[in-house]
Amino acid sequence: MLTTENTPGNTTQMTDHPDIVATGARYDRMAETPAAQLTDGLTMLAGLFVALLGLAAMMPMYRAKRAARS
Repeated sequence: MLTTENTPGNTTQMTDHPDIVATGARYDRMAETPAAQLTDGLTMLAGLFVALLGLAAMMPMYRAKRAARS
């Protein structure tokens, strides 16, 4: 649990801090916009593409090792 000290012996959770609450609310509002949803979707697709590209690049090495063992 993250806490911040206000006075000696008195601690409050950081999630209750007004700035943190305001930032979270602003982020939630921004995430609901079509532009943000499009950006999130494109970012996810780009990540998936890079992951699959990495797997495709490793396949020849895997096949060569497998053939050498046979």
